[in-house]
Amino acid sequence: MDQTYASLMAVSNKLQTAGDSYCGDLTSKQLLTLLAILHLPKGDTTIINIAGKLGTTKQNATRIIKSLEKKKYISIVSSEKDKRAVNVVLTEAGINSLSKNAMDAKKNFMADIFKGFSKEELGTLWQLLKKLYSYDGVPMDGFEERIKIPKPSADMLE
Repeated sequence: MDQTYASLMAVSNKLQTAGDSYCGDLTSKQLLTLLAILHLPKGDTTIINIAGKLGTTKQNATRIIKSLEKKKYISIVSSEKDKRAVNVVLTEAGINSLSKNAMDAKKNFMADIFKGFSKEELGTLWQLLKKLYSYDGVPMDGFEERIKIPKPSADMLE
């Protein structure tokens, strides 16, 4: 078990470091955060829900969100459902960056890291990762659904 855990952590660190070099002006965690926002229903993009989607703490999600806000890729708006809460929404600049970087990451990074895997092996790996994630009884609520990344507006492409 020790070797498995240590290997899992080393793989995670290696993938994050390598992924950062494929994501343009985003880190891999920032890219996943923008994708998490798109995976949540409009009006439910609270920091807590984003953290849940990412499988991280509210504090870690807040740190990533602040870095994205500094880049002007997201805006923080008052929640219409709960006046004490805020929602995180993508800006045009965020959509533009996400559109470009998500395609590059998928086309290049994922193709590179998974090139030695068969379709069956990828399916098995995904099932095992979901099983590992839910060791505590909390199932993964991640990125299973396919989403469409919004197209950037014409003036953002200039």
